[in-house]
Amino acid sequence: MADALERVVDAGQSLFLRRVELVFVEGIHALRAEGWVLMVVPFAILGWLFVVNGARSGLAMQLPPFAVDVGIGLFHLAIAALLLRRSRAAERSR
Repeated sequence: MADALERVVDAGQSLFLRRVELVFVEGIHALRAEGWVLMVVPFAILGWLFVVNGARSGLAMQLPPFAVDVGIGLFHLAIAALLLRRSRAAERSR
């Protein structure tokens, strides 16, 4: 009985280790296939933040800072609405 139980435990451990190895290998393949995205996206977001911060600082010298913040927020909302409308139109045309 103990021998059978030991085989069951060993089989469970072996199966678990194979699954972990499979997940690891698939993760490596995904990183190789889309690794550039993981490298580029953070730099793009950081660059965008610097651009927005620079625009805010420049405009805040001439306008009240709260008005600049509201304007930047409205600009981003308008761009998001246009992109959402465009993606929904593309989905309907399929």
